[in-house]
Amino acid sequence: MGTPATEPHRLDPDWRGDGRPVTFAFGGDVHFPAGTPLEERLAADPTTPLLSTVPQFAAGANITMAHFELALTDETCPDSQSKQDVFNAPVTALSAFQHAGVALITEANNHGEDFGPEGLQIVLQARQQ
Repeated sequence: MGTPATEPHRLDPDWRGDGRPVTFAFGGDVHFPAGTPLEERLAADPTTPLLSTVPQFAAGANITMAHFELALTDETCPDSQSKQDVFNAPVTALSAFQHAGVALITEANNHGEDFGPEGLQIVLQARQQ
């Protein structure tokens, strides 16, 4: 069996690494608020909205992660829930993270069903793309 370096898809509980440090970059509560320049940049070109800040923040990190503080939708927003904070962004937001060099994204558990079970299915389908 290889090591995670040669077979990154395999987890080996006996692997002890190579002794070099690993640097993590974590970003929290990222969203694309309606009516803001960030939302406009996402609509204009989903590959660029985070390029002005995120790559500099994550420079030198081995692993980058951000917390996505909203639900992904296909912009139909089915079954919007009646609660104070209901946030969404189009699935193209994933492209913004990818092009900014963010490797891992978490979605807020309190927003995963902002658009009901059908909205949650949109998110689950998007992650497979």
